[in-house]
Amino acid sequence: LSEWGKTQMDNEDKNWLRLIQNFHDSFPTGYQKRGKGNWKNVQTALCSLRQLGGIEENPAKLNLNQRHLKALTNIFLSNAHFYQDVQDPKAEKLLLEALEIFKAAKDDWNFTWTLFHLANLYIEWQNYDQAFSLCQTALARTLEPVPHERDYEILANLHRVVADIQGKQGNGPVSLRNHARAVCSAYLYHGIPSPPDLY
Repeated sequence: LSEWGKTQMDNEDKNWLRLIQNFHDSFPTGYQKRGKGNWKNVQTALCSLRQLGGIEENPAKLNLNQRHLKALTNIFLSNAHFYQDVQDPKAEKLLLEALEIFKAAKDDWNFTWTLFHLANLYIEWQNYDQAFSLCQTALARTLEPVPHERDYEILANLHRVVADIQGKQGNGPVSLRNHARAVCSAYLYHGIPSPPDLY
């Protein structure tokens, strides 16, 4: 963004840069996001970027790349709604639309991550059965590859959500086992692939 700001001088580029910079500055880093960042600015920046990029249309009217971008921004926009108002139904609607787009595109990786986001939302809504069902689906898909080809980042997240569900339902021993799986997956994530990539 810094380089772009120094080299791109026309008004259209400046507008894109301003909106992306606003998103970047407002979206909080780190695991705990509630009460951090500026979610109203995130929402405003994303909506403006989607308008500017022509991806606010019905997904059926968009090309493949536009649909993919719409689904990805749906996840961030869902976060913006969710962290401003945990009960906002728009947060669920955006994730469900993203799931449909990723499913149609056979984008398994993003589909699984969206299942995780939706399960996380359902925990806050106390829809524990729905959250658990989504996690089981996501876990089954993530555990399909051989161990050294699995995505241990999403596995850590999914095990943590299952642990939260079990904990809220009073099943302490199962919750602890899933927390242990989450920690184990988090450690594996730092070494697989080997050597780890820069991310």
